[in-house]
Amino acid sequence: MIHVSKLTKYYGEYRAIEDVTFEVAKGQVVGFLGPTAPANRRRWRILAGYLTAGISGSATIDGLDVFWKPVEVRRKIGYLPESCPLYGEMRVTEYLASAPASRIARPGGDETHRLRRRARCWLNDVKRQLVGTLSRASASASDWPTR
Repeated sequence: MIHVSKLTKYYGEYRAIEDVTFEVAKGQVVGFLGPTAPANRRRWRILAGYLTAGISGSATIDGLDVFWKPVEVRRKIGYLPESCPLYGEMRVTEYLASAPASRIARPGGDETHRLRRRARCWLNDVKRQLVGTLSRASASASDWPTR
């Protein structure tokens, strides 16, 4: 599903990401671990099609090139950056039904899909809570689904 080959990111002469290669199969959940958070964020931003200049190598998601078809790629993935703009005064259910969250919903997002999405993100217990009061680490590893 995700294929990255020799991905390198330059800022002028500075090589911020060097020769990253990996594959992720459909259904796998992954995260980047590394010595610097900025490099990890850059990798995700590249894969989500938000960062392109100064890049060499290739990256595809579900067969779509992230550099040439970034909008189509974004329709296939869910990308939630750590420092995204949230509306702290909204309740979780309101936020998930709002325009910013609609980018991650299926077109015409029916109620069944919204309920499933909320459950998958461990938000059922906090659905009436204000977004601004949520912790970034509300689910422990023991709560994660297993296959």
